[in-house]
Amino acid sequence: MKHYILTQKKEPGCPLGLLNGILHRSFVENAHACDYGDYPWYADPSSGRPHRPFPEGLVFVTEDARYTFDLRSDSRFFYLASNELVAACRHMNVRFEDLQRVDVVSRRGSPVSGNTYWVCRFEAFPVADVIDPANSSIESSDGVHTRIRRLRIREDFDQDLFKLRLLPPETDSLFCSQRFFEFAQQAQFKGIAFADVATFDWPAEMSAADQFAAAFSGAAMPRPI
Repeated sequence: MKHYILTQKKEPGCPLGLLNGILHRSFVENAHACDYGDYPWYADPSSGRPHRPFPEGLVFVTEDARYTFDLRSDSRFFYLASNELVAACRHMNVRFEDLQRVDVVSRRGSPVSGNTYWVCRFEAFPVADVIDPANSSIESSDGVHTRIRRLRIREDFDQDLFKLRLLPPETDSLFCSQRFFEFAQQAQFKGIAFADVATFDWPAEMSAADQFAAAFSGAAMPRPI
C-alpha cells in the first residue's frame, strides 16, 4: 500500500506558510495585540506540557482576507480542518487527540470563509511503531528529532491520516494512506498536495534561522501542511 506526505498547495484562499491569525476563547477587538501566548493551546506545546482539551466557543481571528483550504496547521500546535475533511476522517481510521468547532473571522468579526471549520490535533505515533525498518532509513542529528532519509510505512499500520512524533519542523507534516489519498482526490480538497513517501525528496537539515525565513518566504519548496 502506498502512503503519502501532505504538503501545502497554493490556491486561492489557501496561503502558504503560517496563517496570519490567532486562536482566542471568544472574539475580541485588536486580537493580535492580546497576550494570546498564555492560552494553553499555545503555552502547553511551547513548554512541553500535555495538551489540555480545547474549550467550546473558540474563535480564530485572522488578518488573511479569505480561506478556502480544507486543512492547515498553525505554528504546529493545532490544525484548522474543514467540516468536509473532518467528516471524511470520521468514516476512516483517524485518531483525533482533540477536536472542537471554531469560528474563523476577520479582525472585524466577519466570516472569511464559506467553510465550517474545526480546530484539532491529530494523534502522533512513535516512528518506530509505524515504519518498515528494512525499507526505511532514519537518523537523529540532534539527539531529539528523527530525520528521515528513506521511508516506508508498515503494511499492517491501519491509520488513514496521522502524524509521526519528533520530526524536525521542515518535515513535521501529516501522512496518509492510499485510501485517504483517493478520497481526497475525489472530494477535491483544497490547499493540499500529496507526495508518495517512497519518492519524496526529504529536505536537508535546516537551522532555526533558515526555518523561520522559509516559513515567510515565497520560495517554491515542500511546506508541511
